[in-house]
Amino acid sequence: MATKNITVRNIPLADIQPSTLNPRKTFDQDSLNELAESIKENGLVQPITLRKTPKGSEKHFEIVCGERRYRASILAGLDNIQAVVKDLDDKKAFAAMIIENLQRKDVDPMEEAAAFSKLFTDGTMKVKEIAKMLGKSQSYVISRINLANIIPQFVELMNNKTLYLVHLLDICRLTKEQQETLFNSRFQPSSIERWTKKILPMDVLHQWIDEDVMKYLDTARFNLTDESFSCGHNCINCPFNTKNKEEYANEKRDRCMNPACFNEKTKEFIFREAKNSGLPVIYIGKDNDAILEEAKKFGLDPVDYTGRQYVKDPEEPDKSKFNDEECYEKRMQTYR
Repeated sequence: MATKNITVRNIPLADIQPSTLNPRKTFDQDSLNELAESIKENGLVQPITLRKTPKGSEKHFEIVCGERRYRASILAGLDNIQAVVKDLDDKKAFAAMIIENLQRKDVDPMEEAAAFSKLFTDGTMKVKEIAKMLGKSQSYVISRINLANIIPQFVELMNNKTLYLVHLLDICRLTKEQQETLFNSRFQPSSIERWTKKILPMDVLHQWIDEDVMKYLDTARFNLTDESFSCGHNCINCPFNTKNKEEYANEKRDRCMNPACFNEKTKEFIFREAKNSGLPVIYIGKDNDAILEEAKKFGLDPVDYTGRQYVKDPEEPDKSKFNDEECYEKRMQTYR
């Protein structure tokens, strides 16, 4: 039959192969069996879409849309399947696959992320084009492209319902190295067992990221424009400043995505201040060899203050001598 110049043909299943471009990689076996039974009873309701394979290929046709129907037809024991053959290049074929997959209610977010990422990173389409083609916002497309950056350990936690998509959409904005750091410090089985809530609150996740992976730049003790540190660059124009990342455009406070560099600058700043002030540098406890060695490079000779003794015992402040309650409380806090 023919409708608007589109001809539905009966194509031997033996002449058809799935496409490696298809973003959908998983098919529920029970669902396929149910569809196979339906095809036996009622036939194929909607033809699949094919395109011709390049010359020299083992098969004559490649699936563009309908791999699930193709698999179910094989299970149903059919020899042929109704299909529409279209002349499509890789770009158009892949776009058609994505559109069909996004119409599914059970679309896998990781498959969607892989599809968006491939379209974008291959230079096939820009974010704006992908968003327009699929009727999504650009921020949605960007979030899915970023999701393709997530490490497998967090995907596994989402699959077993320890974490959810909303968690991964935040975590995926970190570099893979930062994700590894976060996973190792907060998501080991022994750590998860101590969670007090079944679903991890987002504010707790953000706190962990701030403590273990990123640093708020407005808390820095050093000047963010100073380029004299050993790293050789300032924080304002640094690529690890979230201010310079499109995916963090809506955040109110800028953060450093390289905590090792942030901590190194803080240490250098403290050593400089100590050198310039002439005040003694003290340390407490053991296992300080590495930092003591670095202090000596600045001409400092830190003093072990572990066994310090008071010259005289501290005296409790006399409240009657304070005109301001707040000042008195601060002095009491120091005394305690």
